[in-house]
Amino acid sequence: MGITDKISDMTDKVTDKLGGSDKAKEKVDQGTDMVKDKTGGKFDDQVDKGGDMAKDMVDKSDKPDM
Repeated sequence: MGITDKISDMTDKVTDKLGGSDKAKEKVDQGTDMVKDKTGGKFDDQVDKGGDMAKDMVDKSDKPDM
């Protein structure tokens, strides 16, 4: 099992615990907002990029395997 498989499995578990992909993406947004507040906006671009990547992982884990 590669690292991407492990990340995908973890994403599936978190999404299930939170009650769906919409709820998981909402939590990602809350987390990115918190980090932006704590860093004073100094790293907004990097934080946004990481948040977008996390939401993409949630979207990928939400689609059934073919």
